[in-house]
Amino acid sequence: MNQISAKYSLKKFEDLYKRTLALPKQIITDEDFKKEFSNIDEEKEQYPQKRLSILYDAQQICLETRSLIKLVFGHQSEYLPWINRITFTSESKGYIINTYNIAHNNHWQTGKNELISLLSNIKSEEIERMNYENSLIDGSVN
Repeated sequence: MNQISAKYSLKKFEDLYKRTLALPKQIITDEDFKKEFSNIDEEKEQYPQKRLSILYDAQQICLETRSLIKLVFGHQSEYLPWINRITFTSESKGYIINTYNIAHNNHWQTGKNELISLLSNIKSEEIERMNYENSLIDGSVN
């Protein structure tokens, strides 16, 4: 375990958890699909821009989580393979589907749920570590 305090890391992991929960439930909505068949070019361009923005946010959360895992638990952490397996698109699974295919939502939701689960596990571990550190300070643990 590295020297970073459990209180600090717990705060950071909780922030990442909240940001993950705030990600949209779907990466493509019915409204996005309707705009694809619009006669207005600006509407057709909105979904690709929206999709890139959402994927960027998710990837930023993953990068910050990976960095924090390395800082808190080290490079041999059991959490690193877990975070490295999390993906949000079909392309990362080895195949490409139509941009507006509903399967994108399934891949998105799976990735989001995996990240939520990972962060939830880490938060639980950090709470226990913080309780242990507090008990050491209080002198209740030998």
